[in-house]
Amino acid sequence: MTIYSGRPFTPQQQAALDTTAHLAVHANAGAGKTGVLTERFVRILLEHPELSIDRSEERRVGKEGRSRWS
Repeated sequence: MTIYSGRPFTPQQQAALDTTAHLAVHANAGAGKTGVLTERFVRILLEHPELSIDRSEERRVGKEGRSRWS
């Protein structure tokens, strides 16, 4: 199953899509890091729907932090 609709993944990129392994990505610009990481992220979400996703509102948090320290 492939979610990403860009060019086909190389063998090294295919290996990085293994969601059971830890991952560190080092590659030059234009090597497809964003596509691989997006694909991996979506696969993890589909394989483990019980996981929650949290994100911070950086601007809001930054303003709140500045007001607390002022």
